[in-house]
Amino acid sequence: RPMRTPAAAYERLRDGKPDWLLFRAGDTFRGNLGTLDKSGRSKSEPQLIGVYGDGDRPLFLSPSGTWAGNGFSDRVRHLAIVGLRVVAEKRDPTRSGFNSANNGSDVWKANGVRFLGDDEDILIEDCIFEYFLFGMVFQSDENNGFLRDVRVRRSAVLNSYGHWNGSIAGHSSGIFTRYVNGMLIEECVLDHNGWNRRVSGASRTKFNHNIYVQRDSQNMTVRGNIIARAASHGTQLRSGGDIENNLYVSNALALYVARNRSNVTRNVVMKSDDLGNGADDLRGFGIITLPCLDVRIENNILSQKQGSAGHAGAIDITWTQGASDWVDGRGYNVHIRNNKIHRWNRNGNNAIDIETGSARIQANTGNQLDRESGGDNDPPWIDPERDVESYMESIGRPASLDALIEAAAYRPRGQWAEAFTAEAVNQYIRRGFDVRPFD
Repeated sequence: RPMRTPAAAYERLRDGKPDWLLFRAGDTFRGNLGTLDKSGRSKSEPQLIGVYGDGDRPLFLSPSGTWAGNGFSDRVRHLAIVGLRVVAEKRDPTRSGFNSANNGSDVWKANGVRFLGDDEDILIEDCIFEYFLFGMVFQSDENNGFLRDVRVRRSAVLNSYGHWNGSIAGHSSGIFTRYVNGMLIEECVLDHNGWNRRVSGASRTKFNHNIYVQRDSQNMTVRGNIIARAASHGTQLRSGGDIENNLYVSNALALYVARNRSNVTRNVVMKSDDLGNGADDLRGFGIITLPCLDVRIENNILSQKQGSAGHAGAIDITWTQGASDWVDGRGYNVHIRNNKIHRWNRNGNNAIDIETGSARIQANTGNQLDRESGGDNDPPWIDPERDVESYMESIGRPASLDALIEAAAYRPRGQWAEAFTAEAVNQYIRRGFDVRPFD
C-alpha cells in the first residue's frame, strides 16, 4: 500500500526477497531514499526500486547528503534501480533562489548513489542523476574485497561539480569507481561533470572527470556512451579495460588507459579542448595510454582538435614510473591500427606520438592522417568535417551539442531513442571518412 515517504516505503522491503518498491510515474518526491541495507534473492530475482504507471520518471529532489547508498558494513546484493530522476535540489544553479554560499557540507558533498564495500550485482538503468558532487560512487578496498558486477545502462549523469577547496567540497566526477571487479557502463550520457561555470569555486580542473576509475579495479567496459564536456578527462580508466564505440566531444582529454589489457576500438573523438586560458590549462588530447600489459587502439576516428597545447597528440603512447613498475617487463605491447585522424595538429609533427621507448610497438599500420595531422597527404575522405552539429541538422534538429544531450539524456522513460545515441552519431561521422559514397 502507499507510504508517506520513500524511506518509510523502503523499510517495508524484506531482506533477501525479490520485493519491489515502486514510485508513481510523474510524481515529485522531496527527500532521500536513505540507507540501502537489503538485498534481493538472486541475480534472476533482484530487489527492484522502480516505477509504476505511465508517464515521466518520478522526480526526487534530494535536499542534502547522499540520496541512496550504504556503508561498508551494509552489504547489498541483487538490486536494480530503474527509471528514476534524482536532482540535488540545493546544488542546482538553474533553480530559483540558488545560493551556494548558504550551503553547508552536507549539501556541498552530496552524492547521488553510493555503494561501499563488497556489494554485488547492482543494476542502474534508465535513471538520471543531476548536480551532485559525484553522481555515482562504487567503492571498496582490499580489506572488504571487491565490489562486483555493476551495470550502469542507458542512464544519464549530468552537471556534477565540486569546489577547489577540499574543506568545502573537493574533487568531483560523474562516476567514480575504486576496487570494483566487473563493471559495465553502457549507452549512457555523461555530460559536464566535474565543473560548473555558474558556481563560484567550481571551475575546470585536471582532477575531475566524467568517468574516473582507479587503478585497483578490474574487468571494466565502457561502451556506446555519449561522453562530453568533462572538466578534464572523458574517461580516466587507470585500471585499463575495454572502451568501445563511444562518442567523445569537447573533453580536455578524451580517454586514458593503463595497467591491464585494454582495447580502445571504434570510438569517435572530437574537438578536445582546453581546461581554461592559462598556460597550465592548455590541453587538447585524444587517446593516451600509459604502460599496459597489452593495448589495442584500432578503428578510431579523431577529428578537429580545439585545444591550444601544441604537443597534445591524437594518440599518445606515454610512460610513468608507477604504471611501468606494475607491468614489470610483462608487456606494454601496443597495437595501433586503422585509425583516421583529421585536423589534429601537433606542432606540425605526426599526431600519433610515441613518447617512450619502453613501449613495444607490435603494429602501427593502416592509420590515415591528413596533412594537418602530420600525414603525407590529405586522404580522399568524402566529408571529414562532419560533427555533432551537422548530424543534428541532418535529422531536422537544432544544430548543437546541447540539443543532442537534451534529447539523449531526457528521452521518455522506458523508450530508446536510436537517433540520439553514440551509435547513430558515430555512424554518421564515419561515413564522412569513407572515400566513396555509401549506398
